Amino acid sequence: HLLEDVWRLFEVETFVFQSVRRYDRHPEHYEDWPATLVALSQSGHLDRRRLLDACRQAIGAEFSNAAITGFIYLHERLELTDDEIAAGQGPYLELLSSRKSHVVTFALDVLGGLEKDSRLDGEGFLNNAKSVFGLKPKSQPKAVLSLAAKIVKRQPELVPQAVELATEALTHESVDVQEQAAG
Repeated sequence: HLLEDVWRLFEVETFVFQSVRRYDRHPEHYEDWPATLVALSQSGHLDRRRLLDACRQAIGAEFSNAAITGFIYLHERLELTDDEIAAGQGPYLELLSSRKSHVVTFALDVLGGLEKDSRLDGEGFLNNAKSVFGLKPKSQPKAVLSLAAKIVKRQPELVPQAVELATEALTHESVDVQEQAAG
């Protein structure tokens, strides 16, 4: 049964989730893999939660950047509700430890949306975000510090964990990151 084998797509290096839209006379009738899996999920033929879990796990896997970008694209096509994201924020927190900056950016975008709604697990974020300061680019570390500042405004009891995070940020090679951490 083909639907039983679809889960293998999340376990191997694949490029089927990248949107290579074929524009012919009727592009609205063309369905790529992400659209097909979303439709199968909406019709009840694929378990949505399992699909989401498989997608998040693949985003954190040791695949090429191109393959991971395809999984991120599928994630976006799933159009998660705020409740789905809030209930499953653990995997996004784990993605902060990725060595791939675009994976960390993806996780920070999702987690930042949760913080806007005051639904981010502040303690979980502060405990998982330290590894971001090992990334060479400065945009992700700066985003971590900005999120940490918002968290402590909402949850002042987490100031000690935020100070620990800022101390870790002082080790980053970028002076901009160090200045933001010291400020």
